[in-house]
Amino acid sequence: RVDVPSDDQFHSVPVLDRDTATSLSYVLVPREATDVFRFVRFVNPLEAALPEGPADIYAGGDFLLTTPLHTVAPGGDAELGLGVEEAIKVARNTRFAENKGGMLGGDLNLEHEIIIELTSHLSKLAAVEVRERIPTVRDDEKGIQLQVLEVTPPWEPLKQVRRPIEGGHRWCVKIQPGAKQELKVTYQVSIAAKNQLAGGNRREQ
Repeated sequence: RVDVPSDDQFHSVPVLDRDTATSLSYVLVPREATDVFRFVRFVNPLEAALPEGPADIYAGGDFLLTTPLHTVAPGGDAELGLGVEEAIKVARNTRFAENKGGMLGGDLNLEHEIIIELTSHLSKLAAVEVRERIPTVRDDEKGIQLQVLEVTPPWEPLKQVRRPIEGGHRWCVKIQPGAKQELKVTYQVSIAAKNQLAGGNRREQ
């Protein structure tokens, strides 16, 4: 039983209180923007679903923001966005080289290098997911070859249930407080020397 004042105002009434472990991580897509987004992940501790709706986020008793919560099944995994983290800085640089190849020099090798530098100014270890994309070659595109020459550190394919991205990959790294982390991928597109890729041979800017 609760008493709700009749004062024409909204009142929050707690109906249930449960604890669950949380983990904080960071996600960025430097190809699109240098913003680093914070996410908190947790497991629904209830034997009932968490309904979709706005979730108020507090840290140490201080209100941070209100963020949308999608319906979470009983015991299911949930993820909430907590906005931009200003303490992680990102720089994305690219290099491009065009060389002749093949037995008689009839091929054109277009080498692209992507270098991403992360700098953490946080006071604790940060788990960071960096998402990147490289070109793909369709089955009906003859005379074009794509080869990944180097990836440091190793990455993995980016698997997304919603709106999957072709050629998407991700690095999952942990950065110590005040430390820097460099990520690099080099790939090569090979075409006939007489041809040119639509939109220009340089794919990275």
